[in-house]
Amino acid sequence: MSQSPRHDIPDRVETEVEVLHPLSSESATVRLPNGREVFGYVGTEGAGLELAAGQRLRAWMFVADFSRAELRGILG
Repeated sequence: MSQSPRHDIPDRVETEVEVLHPLSSESATVRLPNGREVFGYVGTEGAGLELAAGQRLRAWMFVADFSRAELRGILG
């Protein structure tokens, strides 16, 4: 019996998002590059971010749940 090769499947992917509506100091409705709007929250790497409408941020999307994005920092 042969064994199948192990595949390294990532648990998250990096993307860019645009802040649409800040909900609190640590969360906002954000837009993905494909136009979908999801819940965004400030992760540990984004500590100290001040969320503002129109802001473009780096974010992690977790492959098991594309309904939320972990906000990591300002682009640039």
